Amino acid sequence: MRAFFAAVEQGLPVVRTADLDPAPTPAELAALRDAGLLRDEGRAGIEEISASDLARALRALYAVQGRGLPVPATLGRDPMMLGWSGEGDSERDVFLLAGPGLSLTSALFRSRRTLLLLPTARLLTPELRAKHAPGSFIVIDVLEESLTVHDGRLARAAVRAPSAPDLSAFSPTPAPPTALTPTPSSAPPPAPRVISGATRWSEIHISLVDPTTVRIDLPGASVRRTYVDLGMAHSKNRQPRRVWELLVELCDGHGIFLSTRFGSADATKKLISRLGGELGAIFGLGDSAFHPYRPTEGWQTRFQASPRIR
Repeated sequence: MRAFFAAVEQGLPVVRTADLDPAPTPAELAALRDAGLLRDEGRAGIEEISASDLARALRALYAVQGRGLPVPATLGRDPMMLGWSGEGDSERDVFLLAGPGLSLTSALFRSRRTLLLLPTARLLTPELRAKHAPGSFIVIDVLEESLTVHDGRLARAAVRAPSAPDLSAFSPTPAPPTALTPTPSSAPPPAPRVISGATRWSEIHISLVDPTTVRIDLPGASVRRTYVDLGMAHSKNRQPRRVWELLVELCDGHGIFLSTRFGSADATKKLISRLGGELGAIFGLGDSAFHPYRPTEGWQTRFQASPRIR
């Protein structure tokens, strides 16, 4: 995949696939062709790189809303705006930086929260990685590292994070009520319904629909569930529990949590563990829903998470 994104970074309109080095695997080439990113140009061994289909694919993979913004037809030296992710305080402008003469300088001094997509890590120094890590005002994501092929299709790889404190057993602390007020009921909320179909966390995509509902996509199914459906409501008043609030934060943060909203590091660790255990029971998965923690990168999910969808 790296050689393809290196060609994208250079703004090449066509590429001889046999000359790509390192050579993409047959599965990677097939996925790139199926997504329209590589198109047969009618000359043996030469394929067109479709900038417009690349933009459409990235919009889908990163849950970017186009809002009427036309997709670009070519790769140029200026940052290519794809649209917006998230809403309200979590909204980000999303740009692809590709083409001849690519420069990061101007893009890194934007006054709005931004997600910058770089085809390769060639221009990304360790200092820039640290400064523009997930959760920063300006976030940089590298396509050659983040995109993979799953079940024959392009997909975002599960977000990676290094290692952290051990998650030990704990007793949950009751959560204060929030402003959300579901329909009153004297009956306790139902037990969460099991959602089957995924064999690993990377096959699950959770998107926020509204403050009380998520959409869950997994192989062969797409369902909507409220926090009550997921068993994340208090038994007495049906207010959302803190595990739901954390899940909402993770969706808004594209699967990343760096905030201190839920208290101390120990309190956050316990809440993360609680949410991971409940999600594991819902999806029937035994391994952790979260990657190990690092202070500079925060908590990151093994499943895909996206901000509010329309």
